[in-house]
Amino acid sequence: MYMELDGQGPRYAQLIRSLKSAILEARLAPGSRVPASRNLANELGISRNTVLAAYEQLQAEGFLHARVGSGSYVADIGNRLPTPPRLGAVPVAPLSDYARRALNASDGAFVPGHEHKGLRYNLQYGVPLTNPALASAWRREINRAVERAEFDYPDAQGLPALREQICDYLARRRGVAASADDVLVISGTQQAFALASRVLLDDGDSVVLEDPHYRGARQIFAA
Repeated sequence: MYMELDGQGPRYAQLIRSLKSAILEARLAPGSRVPASRNLANELGISRNTVLAAYEQLQAEGFLHARVGSGSYVADIGNRLPTPPRLGAVPVAPLSDYARRALNASDGAFVPGHEHKGLRYNLQYGVPLTNPALASAWRREINRAVERAEFDYPDAQGLPALREQICDYLARRRGVAASADDVLVISGTQQAFALASRVLLDDGDSVVLEDPHYRGARQIFAA
């Protein structure tokens, strides 16, 4: 099987894109066996762990399925094939004042984590630390968590046990005395700025930022 990597980003991500294209374009038929990880690694000149990480991700997304002692096979994804876009104009709902301010404040050229070519020193922020071994371990832990998860609404403040551990860390490492009720677990920096601005700021309030600054915060405060 001929596979080609596009050279953009981590190699395991390149391999995922290449295999997805082959599956979606029917160059790999449903039920066909993909090469053994060791063979494909030798063919592409990459590590076996890289191939294993790509295979695990494709299995998690339903593009491949593994058979114990036999290898990995292409799943039947006929219902996932892209459909032609529907013709006709789509009515646009009127925007709120907040939405219009957000559009005016956004910087279309700025994409956190976007790769910049040809820079001797790239100080771009927003790029997560990833490698095949870390991605593989993270997926395994997510699968274990899903098996233990209860299918109901979680605590809006975050998992109580996690908040207790955060309080313990703050007390030991930072000398901060806090209870679990003082901790709010969020999904990322952007959400933190958004929540803080909604709680603390009113329209017309002034906010002081350092320069250079984090553009994501500036966009939230400007909106």
